[in-house]
Amino acid sequence: PDSVTWSLFDLDGNVINSQSGESATPGNPTRITLSGDDLALTDPTADYEIRVLAIEVTVDSDVTTLQKRFIVKNLIGVT
Repeated sequence: PDSVTWSLFDLDGNVINSQSGESATPGNPTRITLSGDDLALTDPTADYEIRVLAIEVTVDSDVTTLQKRFIVKNLIGVT
């Protein structure tokens, strides 16, 4: 790919941890690492929350957007 950008949202479209339009180094494979506040629950009383990782890839001026959903579980008592 010529460029890769990514954003992290909740299901309501709210940006998580200011992660919007972040650049990733194109490669094979391209790696995006989420950690810390990227994976913190916005509601600490919830059992889980769903995140949406949106990835935009540009190849020869053609833009493709992929969205992947994943669950963040509340591990109460784990530090």
